[in-house]
Amino acid sequence: MLLGRWRIGRGYSNTRPGLSECGFVAKVYAGKLWIIGGFSNRRSVNFAEVWFTDDGKNWQEYKSDMMFSPRHEVTPYVFNGSLWVVRRQHVAR
Repeated sequence: MLLGRWRIGRGYSNTRPGLSECGFVAKVYAGKLWIIGGFSNRRSVNFAEVWFTDDGKNWQEYKSDMMFSPRHEVTPYVFNGSLWVVRRQHVAR
């Protein structure tokens, strides 16, 4: 399958590293595919994970001192040359 310049097929991963099962979102930014947030139905927990790839095979986890709290179904925007994450579903415990 070809989506923009991203291809899923033999030798490519159609799943990303990390723990979330659903509720994550994808955004193309700065020539990379970014996967943000997520939720685990089995564990009933949100994630604050951010992963990116530029080839669909090799994923890196993005780490920063400034991260959002765990959530799923976030809305990512590109504004003033930066990737922003707008809050969405947050499960308080």
